[in-house]
Amino acid sequence: EGNVVFNYNTVTIANGGVAMTPYVVDHILAPSGVVTSTTTPRALGQAVSASTAQQVGEAMIGVVTEGTGQAARLPEAYVAGKTGTASVGPDTMDSLFIGFAPADNPTMAISICVEGDAGEDIEGLAAGLAGEVISQSILEQLAQLLSNGVEVTSATKQLPQAILVADW
Repeated sequence: EGNVVFNYNTVTIANGGVAMTPYVVDHILAPSGVVTSTTTPRALGQAVSASTAQQVGEAMIGVVTEGTGQAARLPEAYVAGKTGTASVGPDTMDSLFIGFAPADNPTMAISICVEGDAGEDIEGLAAGLAGEVISQSILEQLAQLLSNGVEVTSATKQLPQAILVADW
């Protein structure tokens, strides 16, 4: 439940401060493979100003490029993120990461919480897992574009949208 809230807030920052109505089903296919219904995204409103969202996004890029989230850094895209740890008991920590990518034109958001065992050092683990998941998602999106005949260049920016929530 907490990861969904963290991810929703991350999506709002990635979306220029505009909060969207969450939905689970993007489209419905008939047995023949024809799309019979598509969900239309709806804005709830401006949760924070676009300027504030941009400032927060830039700070999140800094976390990944030179801060505590470097384990989420990728060669194929800038990632914006925020790390965290939570003490949940004596000698027990959780590792947290929220983020979005590509940072300059977000198509995915991610929230990961890794629950640690007593005495286990898991600081930064969630950021590394986020980097792996985002990298795989970007590669799958590019493969889908290529299979659809889209020429992928450095100027190609519009990728399919995905929201990823992971709980380990």
